[in-house]
Amino acid sequence: MSDDADQTPDPKPSDIDAELAIMADVVSGGAAEDDPESGSSSEDDPDTEGHPAGAVDRAIEDTPETDQPPEADRPPDAEEAGKVSTVSRAVSWLATGAAVTILVLWGTGTFDVPSIREIVLREDSADPSPSVTATAPLTGAEVTPEQAPPPPPPEVQRGDPSFIEIPAIGVRASVIPLNTMENGELEVPTDFAQTGWWQGGPEPGERGPSVIAGHVDSVNGPAVFFALEELVFDDAITITRGDGSSAVFAVRSTLNVTKEEFPSDLVYGETDDAQLRLITCDGGFDQGSYTGNLIITAELVEERPPPESGAIF
Repeated sequence: MSDDADQTPDPKPSDIDAELAIMADVVSGGAAEDDPESGSSSEDDPDTEGHPAGAVDRAIEDTPETDQPPEADRPPDAEEAGKVSTVSRAVSWLATGAAVTILVLWGTGTFDVPSIREIVLREDSADPSPSVTATAPLTGAEVTPEQAPPPPPPEVQRGDPSFIEIPAIGVRASVIPLNTMENGELEVPTDFAQTGWWQGGPEPGERGPSVIAGHVDSVNGPAVFFALEELVFDDAITITRGDGSSAVFAVRSTLNVTKEEFPSDLVYGETDDAQLRLITCDGGFDQGSYTGNLIITAELVEERPPPESGAIF
């Protein structure tokens, strides 16, 4: 016997056409039942002799319809129910024919379905995908000591104030150092034409509030800060220091308070920049003194170096 005899023959077109004819006859119902008007049956038709469709038709005819009641006991719509039952059987046989066709095609090699062993071998022989190394998310650039920004330079020590000038109200006066008294209040100049600087605070131009106080009047008339209440926003105040340099401040606010409600934090508290406070008496006069204070707040806007001549104003 030759090697060709051992090979499985390919399905012939006639066999596939026969299978399709079976399914078409089942759906149309032409091969399932005999036509009473023609008087012929599939058994008498010579063209169907030996055809698989004949066996399918006889199997459908011989199947007992146990789920159908007798003709006399059927309800009025029993004929319609019988038609539905016939269609259901046709659909069932159609599904069976489709399954048989799939098995035939599979057996002849038409469907190329790999076995589990082939899948495993294919996966083992596949090229491995490139590996990916996970890295931690970046949380910011690492700064070494060499890359760290240099610390800010230390604040330059300014000289003590020696002179104050307020052009808007015509003030030109000397500045003397002041301390606090035993009761915690700031001392006042003994000369009504002078002003005094609280030397416990920063020099004018250094960070923080520099405090300068002066009288509003005396028994002889107006004193150095008599017109202080006339200052308005942005008026200039120039403080000259002992080394001849100067700091220029601009007025920012005016505040009238009673002595009992004196805002110590506002006047003496720390600030982020260089500021100035001017204080004088205000309010009513009771038992030889005023009952309140007038406070001017200002901030540094300019610093000037000493003049080349070295003259001190």
